[in-house]
Amino acid sequence: SGQECRPCEGGVAALPMVLFILLALFMLTLVTFAVNRDMINQTGWAIGVMVSFTCLFTAIQTTGVYLSLNMTWKEPLASLMKAMSLLTFDLSLVRTECIMSINPIPAQFFRQLILPAFLGYVAVVVVVKRRFQPETQLVPQFLNSAGSILMIFFVSVCISVFNPLVCYGHPGHVFASMRSNPSVLCFDSPEHAAMLGASALGFVLNPLPFLSVVIFAVWRYPRYIAMHDISF
Repeated sequence: SGQECRPCEGGVAALPMVLFILLALFMLTLVTFAVNRDMINQTGWAIGVMVSFTCLFTAIQTTGVYLSLNMTWKEPLASLMKAMSLLTFDLSLVRTECIMSINPIPAQFFRQLILPAFLGYVAVVVVVKRRFQPETQLVPQFLNSAGSILMIFFVSVCISVFNPLVCYGHPGHVFASMRSNPSVLCFDSPEHAAMLGASALGFVLNPLPFLSVVIFAVWRYPRYIAMHDISF
Protein backbone atom coordinates (compact mmCIF):
# COMPACT_ATOMS: atom_id res chain seq x y z
CA SER A 1 0.00 0.00 0.00
CA GLY A 2 2.09 2.90 -1.30
CA GLN A 3 5.27 2.91 0.81
CA GLU A 4 3.86 0.54 3.44
CA CYS A 5 3.84 -3.26 3.30
CA ARG A 6 0.80 -4.99 4.76
CA PRO A 7 0.37 -8.71 5.52
CA CYS A 8 -2.09 -10.77 3.50
CA GLU A 9 -5.17 -11.70 5.50
CA GLY A 10 -6.31 -15.18 4.50
CA GLY A 11 -9.20 -15.48 2.05
CA VAL A 12 -9.96 -11.76 2.25
CA ALA A 13 -6.74 -11.12 0.32
CA ALA A 14 -8.21 -12.75 -2.79
CA LEU A 15 -11.41 -10.67 -2.71
CA PRO A 16 -10.10 -7.73 -4.82
CA MET A 17 -8.82 -10.16 -7.45
CA VAL A 18 -12.15 -12.03 -7.56
CA LEU A 19 -14.10 -8.77 -7.90
CA PHE A 20 -11.77 -7.61 -10.69
CA ILE A 21 -12.25 -10.87 -12.61
CA LEU A 22 -16.04 -10.72 -12.26
CA LEU A 23 -16.11 -7.09 -13.40
CA ALA A 24 -13.85 -7.87 -16.36
CA LEU A 25 -16.05 -10.79 -17.46
CA PHE A 26 -19.18 -8.65 -17.17
CA MET A 27 -17.63 -5.85 -19.25
CA LEU A 28 -16.40 -8.32 -21.90
CA THR A 29 -19.88 -9.81 -22.17
CA LEU A 30 -21.39 -6.34 -22.48
CA VAL A 31 -18.92 -5.31 -25.20
CA THR A 32 -19.51 -8.56 -27.12
CA PHE A 33 -23.25 -7.94 -27.28
CA ALA A 34 -22.93 -4.19 -27.89
CA VAL A 35 -20.55 -4.31 -30.88
CA ASN A 36 -22.56 -7.05 -32.63
CA ARG A 37 -25.87 -5.21 -32.63
CA ASP A 38 -27.26 -3.93 -35.93
CA MET A 39 -25.73 -0.46 -36.19
CA ILE A 40 -28.27 0.63 -38.81
CA ASN A 41 -31.09 0.25 -36.30
CA GLN A 42 -29.23 2.03 -33.50
CA THR A 43 -30.31 5.46 -32.36
CA GLY A 44 -27.95 8.39 -32.61
CA TRP A 45 -27.49 8.68 -28.85
CA ALA A 46 -26.51 5.00 -28.51
CA ILE A 47 -23.81 5.35 -31.17
CA GLY A 48 -22.66 8.60 -29.57
CA VAL A 49 -22.34 6.92 -26.16
CA MET A 50 -20.25 4.07 -27.59
CA VAL A 51 -17.96 6.45 -29.50
CA SER A 52 -17.57 8.71 -26.45
CA PHE A 53 -16.77 5.73 -24.20
CA THR A 54 -14.11 4.52 -26.64
CA CYS A 55 -12.49 7.97 -26.84
CA LEU A 56 -12.57 8.37 -23.05
CA PHE A 57 -11.05 4.95 -22.47
CA THR A 58 -8.29 5.63 -24.99
CA ALA A 59 -7.52 8.97 -23.34
CA ILE A 60 -7.28 7.31 -19.92
CA GLN A 61 -4.92 4.67 -21.28
CA THR A 62 -2.75 7.33 -22.90
CA THR A 63 -2.51 9.10 -19.54
CA GLY A 64 -1.22 5.81 -18.15
CA VAL A 65 1.97 6.36 -20.15
CA TYR A 66 2.99 8.84 -17.44
CA LEU A 67 3.25 5.89 -15.04
CA SER A 68 6.52 4.95 -16.77
CA LEU A 69 8.07 8.32 -15.89
CA ASN A 70 10.33 8.57 -12.86
CA MET A 71 8.13 11.08 -11.09
CA THR A 72 6.70 11.39 -7.59
CA TRP A 73 2.97 11.97 -7.70
CA LYS A 74 1.06 13.75 -4.92
CA GLU A 75 -2.49 13.03 -3.83
CA PRO A 76 -5.01 12.80 -5.33
CA LEU A 77 -3.00 12.18 -8.52
CA ALA A 78 -1.02 9.39 -6.82
CA SER A 79 -4.16 7.32 -6.17
CA LEU A 80 -5.57 8.15 -9.61
CA MET A 81 -2.38 7.06 -11.39
CA LYS A 82 -2.25 3.88 -9.31
CA ALA A 83 -5.83 3.04 -10.32
CA MET A 84 -4.93 3.61 -13.97
CA SER A 85 -2.24 0.93 -13.70
CA LEU A 86 -5.02 -1.67 -13.99
CA LEU A 87 -5.55 -0.55 -17.58
CA THR A 88 -1.96 -1.54 -18.40
CA PHE A 89 -2.60 -5.02 -16.94
CA ASP A 90 -0.63 -4.25 -13.78
CA LEU A 91 -2.69 -6.19 -11.24
CA SER A 92 -0.73 -5.22 -8.14
CA LEU A 93 -3.62 -2.92 -7.20
CA VAL A 94 -5.86 -5.95 -6.66
CA ARG A 95 -3.21 -7.60 -4.45
CA THR A 96 -2.22 -10.46 -6.75
CA GLU A 97 0.92 -10.88 -4.64
CA CYS A 98 -1.26 -12.42 -1.93
CA ILE A 99 -2.36 -15.33 -4.12
CA MET A 100 0.62 -15.88 -6.43
CA SER A 101 4.38 -15.41 -6.62
CA ILE A 102 5.71 -11.85 -6.51
CA ASN A 103 8.59 -12.83 -8.81
CA PRO A 104 8.57 -10.29 -11.69
CA ILE A 105 9.18 -12.97 -14.33
CA PRO A 106 5.89 -14.92 -13.94
CA ALA A 107 4.13 -11.61 -13.38
CA GLN A 108 5.32 -10.37 -16.79
CA PHE A 109 4.26 -13.62 -18.46
CA PHE A 110 0.87 -13.38 -16.77
CA ARG A 111 0.36 -9.82 -18.03
CA GLN A 112 0.93 -10.94 -21.61
CA LEU A 113 -1.64 -13.74 -21.33
CA ILE A 114 -4.47 -11.61 -19.94
CA LEU A 115 -5.71 -10.37 -23.33
CA PRO A 116 -5.62 -13.84 -25.01
CA ALA A 117 -7.61 -15.11 -22.02
CA PHE A 118 -10.12 -12.29 -22.56
CA LEU A 119 -10.49 -13.27 -26.22
CA GLY A 120 -10.98 -16.92 -25.24
CA TYR A 121 -13.83 -15.86 -22.97
CA VAL A 122 -15.33 -13.79 -25.80
CA ALA A 123 -15.29 -16.90 -28.00
CA VAL A 124 -17.22 -18.78 -25.31
CA VAL A 125 -19.76 -15.94 -25.07
CA VAL A 126 -20.33 -16.00 -28.84
CA VAL A 127 -20.80 -19.81 -28.81
CA VAL A 128 -23.32 -19.57 -25.96
CA LYS A 129 -25.10 -16.76 -27.77
CA ARG A 130 -25.35 -18.99 -30.86
CA ARG A 131 -27.07 -21.62 -28.73
CA PHE A 132 -29.86 -19.20 -27.77
CA GLN A 133 -29.86 -17.21 -31.03
CA PRO A 134 -29.30 -19.67 -33.92
CA GLU A 135 -28.95 -16.83 -36.43
CA THR A 136 -25.71 -15.74 -34.72
CA GLN A 137 -22.70 -15.97 -37.07
CA LEU A 138 -19.80 -17.31 -35.02
CA VAL A 139 -16.75 -16.17 -36.97
CA PRO A 140 -17.91 -12.65 -37.96
CA GLN A 141 -19.18 -11.86 -34.46
CA PHE A 142 -16.04 -13.20 -32.78
CA LEU A 143 -13.78 -11.25 -35.13
CA ASN A 144 -15.88 -8.12 -34.62
CA SER A 145 -15.70 -8.49 -30.84
CA ALA A 146 -11.99 -9.36 -30.80
CA GLY A 147 -11.15 -6.44 -33.08
CA SER A 148 -13.11 -4.01 -30.93
CA ILE A 149 -11.46 -5.23 -27.71
CA LEU A 150 -7.97 -5.09 -29.24
CA MET A 151 -8.65 -1.58 -30.53
CA ILE A 152 -9.87 -0.44 -27.11
CA PHE A 153 -6.92 -1.96 -25.23
CA PHE A 154 -4.25 -1.33 -27.89
CA VAL A 155 -2.44 1.40 -25.91
CA SER A 156 -2.49 -0.71 -22.73
CA VAL A 157 -1.19 -3.74 -24.61
CA CYS A 158 1.73 -1.77 -26.03
CA ILE A 159 2.58 -0.32 -22.59
CA SER A 160 2.55 -3.81 -21.11
CA VAL A 161 4.67 -5.31 -23.90
CA PHE A 162 7.36 -2.61 -23.80
CA ASN A 163 7.41 -2.37 -20.00
CA PRO A 164 10.83 -4.14 -19.62
CA LEU A 165 12.42 -1.54 -21.91
CA VAL A 166 11.50 1.36 -19.61
CA CYS A 167 14.61 1.74 -17.44
CA TYR A 168 16.34 4.43 -15.42
CA GLY A 169 20.09 4.85 -14.93
CA HIS A 170 21.94 4.41 -11.65
CA PRO A 171 24.38 7.05 -10.39
CA GLY A 172 27.52 6.81 -12.47
CA HIS A 173 25.47 5.40 -15.39
CA VAL A 174 27.06 1.96 -15.00
CA PHE A 175 23.82 0.05 -14.50
CA ALA A 176 20.13 0.65 -15.14
CA SER A 177 17.05 -0.80 -13.48
CA MET A 178 13.51 -1.34 -14.67
CA ARG A 179 11.18 1.48 -13.72
CA SER A 180 8.48 -0.96 -12.58
CA ASN A 181 10.90 -3.41 -10.88
CA PRO A 182 14.00 -1.60 -9.57
CA SER A 183 15.54 -4.88 -8.38
CA VAL A 184 15.85 -6.06 -12.00
CA LEU A 185 18.93 -4.77 -13.86
CA CYS A 186 18.21 -3.90 -17.47
CA PHE A 187 20.15 -5.96 -20.05
CA ASP A 188 22.48 -7.24 -17.31
CA SER A 189 20.51 -9.95 -15.50
CA PRO A 190 18.83 -13.27 -16.36
CA GLU A 191 15.58 -11.92 -14.90
CA HIS A 192 15.49 -9.07 -17.42
CA ALA A 193 16.30 -11.46 -20.28
CA ALA A 194 13.37 -13.66 -19.25
CA MET A 195 11.06 -10.64 -19.04
CA LEU A 196 12.15 -9.55 -22.52
CA GLY A 197 11.25 -13.05 -23.71
CA ALA A 198 7.82 -12.69 -22.11
CA SER A 199 7.37 -9.34 -23.83
CA ALA A 200 8.37 -10.84 -27.19
CA LEU A 201 5.74 -13.54 -26.67
CA GLY A 202 3.19 -10.88 -25.77
CA PHE A 203 4.05 -8.90 -28.90
CA VAL A 204 3.51 -11.97 -31.09
CA LEU A 205 0.23 -12.85 -29.37
CA ASN A 206 -1.33 -9.40 -29.05
CA PRO A 207 -0.36 -6.31 -31.11
CA LEU A 208 1.32 -8.11 -34.04
CA PRO A 209 -1.76 -10.09 -35.24
CA PHE A 210 -4.00 -7.04 -34.79
CA LEU A 211 -1.65 -4.76 -36.74
CA SER A 212 -1.22 -7.41 -39.45
CA VAL A 213 -4.98 -7.74 -39.94
CA VAL A 214 -5.45 -3.94 -39.99
CA ILE A 215 -2.67 -3.47 -42.58
CA PHE A 216 -4.09 -6.31 -44.71
CA ALA A 217 -7.61 -4.87 -44.53
CA VAL A 218 -6.45 -1.38 -45.53
CA TRP A 219 -4.40 -2.82 -48.39
CA ARG A 220 -7.20 -5.02 -49.78
CA TYR A 221 -10.09 -2.66 -49.08
CA PRO A 222 -10.12 -0.88 -52.49
CA ARG A 223 -10.00 -4.16 -54.37
CA TYR A 224 -12.84 -5.77 -52.40
CA ILE A 225 -14.98 -2.65 -52.77
CA ALA A 226 -14.36 -2.64 -56.52
CA MET A 227 -15.46 -6.32 -56.59
CA HIS A 228 -18.62 -5.40 -54.62
CA ASP A 229 -17.63 -7.99 -52.02
CA ILE A 230 -19.79 -6.83 -49.09
CA SER A 231 -18.73 -9.84 -46.98
CA PHE A 232 -15.29 -8.23 -46.59
